[in-house]
Amino acid sequence: MKNRHIFAIAAVMMAIACSAQPSHTSSMQEKLNAFVESKEYNVQKLSYSKDGFNVYQFAQQFAMEEEPPDDFYGPLFTPRMMDLERAYRTETVNAKTIYIHDASDGDSPLPGVKFQFKIDDLHPMTQQVAFDLNKNIRLISFEEPDGKIYALLLMWDQTIDPDKTIGNVFLMDGTIYEISGYKLDDRPFIAHYKPKAPESEGMAFDAQIKYGTTPDEMTVDVFMAKVKRTCEIFQRETPQGQMAAGVVLNKTCNAFTGQLTQQQYYDLLSCIQPLVDNEKNENLKSILAYSCYLIYKKSEIFEGDRETDVTHASAGTSETTTSQVSKTIVYNSMLMNELVEADMVECQISGSAQLSGKEVAVRRDVTLELMGTFPVVGGKFSFTCKLPKNEICKIYLDNRDAVSFYTDGKPINVDMENLTVRSDKASQKINDFLQLVERERLDELHEGDSMKKAKINRQRGERLLKAVRENRDNILSAFALSQVYTEMSYEELKPYLNDDYAFSHHILLSPMREYMEGLEKRKPGTHYVNLELVDTKGRPHQLSEYIGKGYVVLHFWHGLGGYGYRIHPSMETVYDTYHSRGVEFVTLAFNFGVQGWREEVELRHLPWPQLMPDPDTSQRDAAAAYGIRSYPELIVIDSKGTIVACPRNVEELSSVLDKLK
Repeated sequence: MKNRHIFAIAAVMMAIACSAQPSHTSSMQEKLNAFVESKEYNVQKLSYSKDGFNVYQFAQQFAMEEEPPDDFYGPLFTPRMMDLERAYRTETVNAKTIYIHDASDGDSPLPGVKFQFKIDDLHPMTQQVAFDLNKNIRLISFEEPDGKIYALLLMWDQTIDPDKTIGNVFLMDGTIYEISGYKLDDRPFIAHYKPKAPESEGMAFDAQIKYGTTPDEMTVDVFMAKVKRTCEIFQRETPQGQMAAGVVLNKTCNAFTGQLTQQQYYDLLSCIQPLVDNEKNENLKSILAYSCYLIYKKSEIFEGDRETDVTHASAGTSETTTSQVSKTIVYNSMLMNELVEADMVECQISGSAQLSGKEVAVRRDVTLELMGTFPVVGGKFSFTCKLPKNEICKIYLDNRDAVSFYTDGKPINVDMENLTVRSDKASQKINDFLQLVERERLDELHEGDSMKKAKINRQRGERLLKAVRENRDNILSAFALSQVYTEMSYEELKPYLNDDYAFSHHILLSPMREYMEGLEKRKPGTHYVNLELVDTKGRPHQLSEYIGKGYVVLHFWHGLGGYGYRIHPSMETVYDTYHSRGVEFVTLAFNFGVQGWREEVELRHLPWPQLMPDPDTSQRDAAAAYGIRSYPELIVIDSKGTIVACPRNVEELSSVLDKLK
């Protein structure tokens, strides 16, 4: 422990000078407010009272480009947090209570502290905070002239996880307690306390967000139980509690040293992946996604780290969701991240940029792996780097504007100010097309009028389909296919999987190949697969209950919002038309939290059966039974249990039902 002992003479000198300076409490509050407002580490405020007791939580995960030295010990502070931490040390000369502990010193000798205070005579408060092992701790309190006492407690932890495949991943998380009030009766304002032993083995988790230590070794059963328990806690917590639960999950997965079977891996993935898919906070989403990757690494299907010439990429999850023209796709991104092309080509790249430009970065388009960063000097840049051959890569100026090019080994010259390629016709064509499609995508995103939005969407889809047909001999067709394959029928896609198509095995089309495998499982003539389901009240059902009386429309819905939600008004129209003719409709929900799903169903008042796979079974297995890799999806089953059609959209569903007798 590094306690700072201050000489009395220094305190006297500071007391004399303080009359001309802001109060020390104000100084600390200023630094805290600057840190909170900066949003560094995704800091969030949880207020218990207006003035007396506030809690701030923060967490951040990102990839580090360079491997830290063996003797590295952070902290990797961002500027505002560094200002806050320095303020703690500077203000120790004025503080009544000081406690500074660095995790590098070993375990904290104090188990925790108890704050006993009152905001006023009507509001007495006692708050206990646990100190976990190896957590950095800064505690400081001041006595004000009006008798009030102000205290700040900062606790944080950091982890660096070296990984040859995706780079070094840094995780920082912590909590700040801000307390302001008077002594409670004659009790000390801050007292040490010994927390009670947890009722059950494992992590303690309560409203104050305490992290229990994880044993050095866990059995597979204990590990799986902890992951599932943390996922359950996550789904019922507040946003602040979810951030804490996400960090707990990440650390638990990182601490596990055993190996999972393939089935155990998929079992845990079915618990974590829905949290990833539903999470709107991008920072928390990345923390959850990295937990998926950690359990993948600790499963028997992980093939091991491999040395490559490629600069480390950011952390990724085992599954990725992306948007096509009218569907949300779920595909196995680990396949793409692991398939680093062995065939590399040296590329000479030069160009011009705005004089204010600082650096350009080169990334693979398909996985966004960072291939290198290079300086811009006087508005010019020139460099040579090795890139995967026959792929599309992008050059970013200061992580914003991007130009696309084709890695065929020919010299590339770009104009970053106008976002154009000035050499190599293949790259010019690719960049011009990608710039146009991206402008249309952004126009659609920002358009408020639904009719105009739909028109832009159709135009973009038609442009991509045209590019597929007219560029079969070049990479542009593969790119367009990767954006629009869900708009094409099974028969239309088959020729692009044949060996006579030069890009049939290209990495761009990895998701499409997965999608086609799914179409095989539900193609017309295939018998339906029974599923164990539950309704919104938790009552069990079998899919077979709805088969045999007439035609059944299965609607697969994913908890990602977007396209999956837009289909509902059109589905209600089709339901109103055909249900009276004996057609049954059943919606199956995937990747929702149970409570979130129930709320969505209640909100939308959908009149047909709303079901989801039994939580005690694997949602992944249920989706895999029908090869579902995109949402929304529709399947029509006849009275004999045979799949008769897989309409691509509601309009096509109406056409199919019109033809059925």
